[in-house]
Amino acid sequence: SMAALLALTVTLRRPKASPSLAGLGVAGALIMLSGLCKQVGLVVALPMGLWVLAEAVDRRHLPLRTRGFMVGAFVAGLLAPFALLLARYAAAGELWALYYYPFAYNFEIYVPAIQGAARARFWHDLFLSVPESLLVLVGLFCPTAAILFARAHPGRGLRDLARSYAANGFDIVAGSCVLLTLFTASMTNRVWGHYHVQMFPWAALAGGVLLDRASGLGPLVRDPRRAFFVRAAVLLPLAAMTNFSWALRAVEYDHSSEVRAAFETQDSPVCQFLDEKTKPSDSIFIWGFAPVPYVACNRRPASRYVFTIFPAGVVPFVVTPRDVEEARIVPGSRETLLADLRKDMPAAILDVKDSLMG
Repeated sequence: SMAALLALTVTLRRPKASPSLAGLGVAGALIMLSGLCKQVGLVVALPMGLWVLAEAVDRRHLPLRTRGFMVGAFVAGLLAPFALLLARYAAAGELWALYYYPFAYNFEIYVPAIQGAARARFWHDLFLSVPESLLVLVGLFCPTAAILFARAHPGRGLRDLARSYAANGFDIVAGSCVLLTLFTASMTNRVWGHYHVQMFPWAALAGGVLLDRASGLGPLVRDPRRAFFVRAAVLLPLAAMTNFSWALRAVEYDHSSEVRAAFETQDSPVCQFLDEKTKPSDSIFIWGFAPVPYVACNRRPASRYVFTIFPAGVVPFVVTPRDVEEARIVPGSRETLLADLRKDMPAAILDVKDSLMG
């Protein structure tokens, strides 16, 4: 996502010139790659795509055909990686899998399973589990939105809006992505830290933009002393927020064995056991919702199911009767799992049943 913003910034930096179509295509492709890494990463396509569209509308000195090519190049770049992925899955005869796991599973199994009490506790759990995200939201987003979005006003019509967006595209993208990434992380209804990871670099970038704009408030900062106080007024609350967040995690690390366990890698007892019993070239298989040892212990998985929630019929952290779990088993997943294990016999099998609610 950040590389896409860099590509757009370089490509669109000369308002009077005809921008590189290749640069716009590269930006679009990078956005799709972000989305293919994690679906929530695709949300940045909205503000960046609107920036390209606004530039195409605003550059009226260019031929209409050229402006159309600008939008077309961006869209073509955006779609190209997905088209290649689609072709690869089609060649392997796995189009059903490409559809089922990102889409059908979420809407047919996961979302219905987390309705009710679990969903009602979502915001409560968010406050308890991801305080850093809320600190970023409260400490940074409000002033950022006030400064950045105030610079883009509708004016008298769509052309005025496009002109405003084109003139402030970088600022608008940086500010809006703070809100959009938090929103998409929350709407998944998964209170897991890695869904919120992408918000923090955008918050840092927006904070830098905020500092830069606050330092350019004309008469207020012409005096070096006043400039110092303006910068301090922006930086000190952010520094305090960062320090508080780090201190909070340090206290958790000191007092919670569960938090400390999350940071154990190659020195964990599991890795020591695997080092004694297996070789780095061996494969292993983990039954459960616990794939960390594959990476932490440097062992390759013997099956594509590094999360075995699919052949188990278990929705993470949702306790259900056995017959309900049987109905949630992904069609064909157990047969595929067994075929994987027969093909690449694992040197060790770890049964992490607690991660599948027992």
